[in-house]
Amino acid sequence: MRKRYLAILLIMSVFLIWGSGSGAVLASQNNYDKQYTYTVSMMNPEIVKQDPRYKYLKDKFNVDFKFRPVNWSNWNEKVRIWTASGDMPDIMWMGFNDSNFSEYVNWASQGAYKPLPKLKGKYPHLYQLRQKLKTDDYWEIDGKLYAWPIYMNSAAWRNPIVSTFSFIYRVDWAKAVGLYHADNNYSWQEMKEMALAFKQQDPGENGKDKTIGIAGIGWTWPWFAGLIQTHQSNDFPLKNGKYVWGPAQPEYLAGIKEIKSLYDQGILWEDQPIANNNAARNKFIAGELGIYYTNVNVGDYYNNVLVPMQQAQPDLDIFKDIEPMYVASPRGNFFDQEVVDYWSATLFSPEMSDDKLARWLELSDYMASQEGMHLATIGIKDKNYRLKDNGEIELLWPEDENGKPVNPFDSRAIRFFELTTMHDKFALNDPSVPEEVKADVKGILRRHLKDDVNVLAYPYQVNWFNGSTYTRYVSRIADTNAEISEAVVSSQNMAELEASWQEYLKSKETTVNKILKEINQQLLEK
Repeated sequence: MRKRYLAILLIMSVFLIWGSGSGAVLASQNNYDKQYTYTVSMMNPEIVKQDPRYKYLKDKFNVDFKFRPVNWSNWNEKVRIWTASGDMPDIMWMGFNDSNFSEYVNWASQGAYKPLPKLKGKYPHLYQLRQKLKTDDYWEIDGKLYAWPIYMNSAAWRNPIVSTFSFIYRVDWAKAVGLYHADNNYSWQEMKEMALAFKQQDPGENGKDKTIGIAGIGWTWPWFAGLIQTHQSNDFPLKNGKYVWGPAQPEYLAGIKEIKSLYDQGILWEDQPIANNNAARNKFIAGELGIYYTNVNVGDYYNNVLVPMQQAQPDLDIFKDIEPMYVASPRGNFFDQEVVDYWSATLFSPEMSDDKLARWLELSDYMASQEGMHLATIGIKDKNYRLKDNGEIELLWPEDENGKPVNPFDSRAIRFFELTTMHDKFALNDPSVPEEVKADVKGILRRHLKDDVNVLAYPYQVNWFNGSTYTRYVSRIADTNAEISEAVVSSQNMAELEASWQEYLKSKETTVNKILKEINQQLLEK
C-alpha cells in the first residue's frame, strides 16, 4: 500500500507561500470545442510527452503540441535561425539576456514576433506577475510586450535577489592538506594556496600533477576565475557621473591578469578555455577537481552534482565532504551581484491567430495560478496531492525506505511547465530534496545577504537600453570574452597580455564612443 506523506510542517513554509492567486480560471467556463496544436521549442521533448502533467494540460485546455528539440548548445542559435527565416515555432523559448537584447529589439520592431494583448481583467494571474516584474517594462517596444519574462518567483527574504553562484569544494581534501576553515570562509590567496596544495599533494590520489585545482562550468569562463572578483561592475558602469565601458577600466585589466596568473601557475584547469559546459563538473564528480565554480541552485546541485558524485564515489559522504566555499575577492571584500527577476523568456509567432494566442494565454494564466503552480511542482490535484478541508496540503507521493517523499516526476521535464513562471521558492523547500542540500543553497544566499557583502545592483536601465545607436552597434563589442580567453592562453607574459588588451580596446574605441554618447545623452542628460 502506498504511503502518504502528510506535509503539515511544510504547509506554511512551502505550499501556501509560492502561489500567486486564489485559484485558476476554470476551464469549464470556456468554450474549448476547437483544438489548437502548438509548435514549441523544448529540451527533452520525449520525456515531457511521458509526463502525466503534460496529458493533464492537453486535456484540460483541448490543445496538442509538436516539439522542436533544442539543447544547451544550439538553443539560442536556433532562435536566430528560426527568427531570421520566418519559421519560428508558435511558442519559442529563448535564453534572453542583455547580450541578445538588441537582437530582440530589432526583430520585434520588424514584426518578427507577435505582441501580447493587455492582460488586466482577462488574465488576472499573468497580470499579477507583471505587477511584480521589473524586467517586463524595459522589454516593451512602443508600449507593446513581445516576450514574456519567466518570473523567478523567489522567496521574499531573498531581497535583493542575490545569486547562488559560488565555489564548491572538497572539504575532505582541504582537511587532508591542513587548510580547512570550519566556517568555509577563505581569502582569495587562501583559495589559491588550497588549489595548489590539491595539485601538488594529490589528496584525491589521481597521480602526480593530475589533480585539478580550480575549474568552472563552461559558460562562466573566463570571468569566474578572477575577473568578476576584481571588476565588480557592469558592462557600462556609472563612474564619476558618466557611463563608461567596463572593459576599458583599469580594474578590468587587473581581473584579466588575475586569470592569467591562475592559468600560468597551473592552478586553473588548463583545458578550461576549450571545455564545454559540463566538462569541469564531470571532473569534480570523478574526484579529479578540488574547487568547482557553478550556479549552485537546489535541483542542479543535488541531481547533477551530488547524486552522480555519490554514485561515482560510494565511500564519499556527499553532505560533509562537499560544501559551498565563500571566497573573498583579491581586494579582500566579499561581494555578490543582484540577479534579474526572471530566467529565460517565451516569444510568440506572428503567424498565430489572436484566438490561438488567447488559448495559450489562458493556459499560461492557469499555470500562474496557485493550482497551476502546484501542478508544476507537486503534481495533479487528487492524484499527487490532496487539499484538506482546512486548506492544508497532503502529499500523495510515494516514499522511499526511509519514509522520505519521492518526487514522481522526471526533473528533466520541468522546462515545459516553467514557460510562464519559475518556482524558486518551492525549490528551496522541496520535500524530496535532502535537508543538507537545501541548507547549503540557503546558506549561500544568506551569506551573500550579510552586512559584510557588497551587493552590486542589477543595472536594469542600462542592460535593457534600446537606443538606436546602441542596438545597431553593441554586437560589435560582443567578442570581449573570446578576446580575454585568447589573451590569457596566447600571451607569453603579463606585458604581452597588456599590450594585446590595449590593442583590442583601441580597435573598439570608435564603436564604444558612439554607444557611450547615446547612453549618456538619453539616460543622464534628459
